[in-house]
Amino acid sequence: MKLLGAVIIIIAVVLIYELSTVIHELGHLIMGRLTGYTFVTYRIGPFSVTKENGRLRFRNSGNIQGTAGQCIMLPPESDTPEAVPVALYYFGGGLFNLLTALISLPIGLAVDNRYVKAFFFLLAIVSAAQALINLIPSKTIAANDGYNMMVIRRSPADRLTLYNSLRITGRPEHSPSELPEKYYTCQEEGEYAYVSRIMRAYYLIDCRKFAEAEELLRNSTPDDKKLIDIFQLEAAAFLLLCMLMRNADAASIEKVYTDELQKYLAVAKARQIDKRLIMYAYQLLYRKDKAAAEEEYNGMIKLRSSSSAGEVKMHLTLAEEVRKRAV
Repeated sequence: MKLLGAVIIIIAVVLIYELSTVIHELGHLIMGRLTGYTFVTYRIGPFSVTKENGRLRFRNSGNIQGTAGQCIMLPPESDTPEAVPVALYYFGGGLFNLLTALISLPIGLAVDNRYVKAFFFLLAIVSAAQALINLIPSKTIAANDGYNMMVIRRSPADRLTLYNSLRITGRPEHSPSELPEKYYTCQEEGEYAYVSRIMRAYYLIDCRKFAEAEELLRNSTPDDKKLIDIFQLEAAAFLLLCMLMRNADAASIEKVYTDELQKYLAVAKARQIDKRLIMYAYQLLYRKDKAAAEEEYNGMIKLRSSSSAGEVKMHLTLAEEVRKRAV
């Protein structure tokens, strides 16, 4: 009986955590809408709904490392992007978790039914914990909401970088080269200057300017090398692609294709079409293994339904470029 009780408690905590995540992302959605943002994507775990070309698309897009959910909103276009409200959008998730905790606790105290009481007490505890986890600035695998709020408050350059990233992710139907180049401007200052370089390199890759992209990616690491940053792995992955496209020597490629990057690509390619493209290029251009390359290409085709239209357009056309270079 004790074991059964423990199992029930664990299941209840997991379900309440998912409910708290739904509320958290709903907070981003509502606060975004109140400050002029437009809905793009709402994701809980691997399941998401995206507005693309005026239509809603439901897909299993896979989990994103470092996040249990995600709400992507498109900020309003502005000639002065530094004036566009960003902090409230980031603050919305934690705010709604705090409100949930403040509402749930007195309800738990007021009701007599022990199961209902336990539910509201757990919801209050989990919601409060999630609010603190998201609002107290921290950066491990990815920066949390509190960290982004702190950064944009002290750095205009970082505020612009985050605004540009939202303008880019908020247009999933377009590939990078189809969006205004001004969203891909490198920032010389700020903690996220290296992120702006990666964004710029991604744009250059779509424009087939691989040498320029490679130069940017070689300098795209955070100042604090002790931080585990998903962008470091992203930069290394696309640096590898650029080197493959210019037919770099084996020693240079193996230096970039570290064990850490191999593990990252092996996991990420299951859900991300861009990582499939990189492995397709690696197998076809470097290893000259046509069978392995065809397997990676077929993996790209299977990921079309779970990828945005812009991603599919960019990476399938790049795959054709890879095929031409192999010939």
